[in-house]
Amino acid sequence: MRQHLIQFEQALPPQQRRRPFETLSAWANRIQLDASLLSYLETRYDQVEITPQREEAFKQQLDAHLLRLEKEPPL
Repeated sequence: MRQHLIQFEQALPPQQRRRPFETLSAWANRIQLDASLLSYLETRYDQVEITPQREEAFKQQLDAHLLRLEKEPPL
């Protein structure tokens, strides 16, 4: 899960990457990320094991966000 999020952030344009002072939720709101962060937070902080299906859904949400960015016209 964490690796998916790191790879996602690295694929973003520099202005959309997480700033050192931002919480995860503040960053997700700023970049209008629609992915549910609950799975990530559960595995990262609560050490809950999630199902492969939930992990795949999280990855798909991150990938979908990147695809939307590619389709948006430049500012």
